[in-house]
Amino acid sequence: MRYPGSQVLSSPNFEAGRAAAISHAVFHTTEGPLEASLNTLSDQFRTPAEGGRVSAHYVVGPAGEIYSLVEDQDTAWHVRGRNSDTIGIEIVGWADDPSSWNPQNIAALSALVSWLSTTYGLPLVYQATPEEPPTARGFVSHHALDPSRRSDPGPYFPWEEIKAQAEGTATELNTEIIGAIALVLIAIGLAVFR
Repeated sequence: MRYPGSQVLSSPNFEAGRAAAISHAVFHTTEGPLEASLNTLSDQFRTPAEGGRVSAHYVVGPAGEIYSLVEDQDTAWHVRGRNSDTIGIEIVGWADDPSSWNPQNIAALSALVSWLSTTYGLPLVYQATPEEPPTARGFVSHHALDPSRRSDPGPYFPWEEIKAQAEGTATELNTEIIGAIALVLIAIGLAVFR
């Protein structure tokens, strides 16, 4: 399964299947521009000296584009020790740069978060640091899972804005579904009383 709004750009860097059910989505920043990031995440010849073979399920670009690199039911290689039960989301930008966040990538990320929350039952809760209590399910920073090596997505990550937009997207989807069900019920009712 893949996010319906994504462009497929398959990475060879993954393990087929999963050893555990999806419990979290992990936020990363690429620490580089879009093209270089997509190349790194799909480079099957990357040596250990270069950081080894890595991937993520999704990459969110600065203009709001979303790329799907690995199908959700497969295991991407994005965080040490937690690949089997997580979805990896790379956001193009830098952890220490507030300009990495803009209305386009925030809106796209919010829609993806909403879809992941609805599809996999992930609550809209976020663990930003390793000092915060871990969540049983939800969303987590790369830093919280690998604090000795990673700081992403960083102090400027706009979780509250993303969460608010994701909640709004989920509400809009639910309203559309309820509206469609109501129309069907009305049509059935009209057909019965004819």
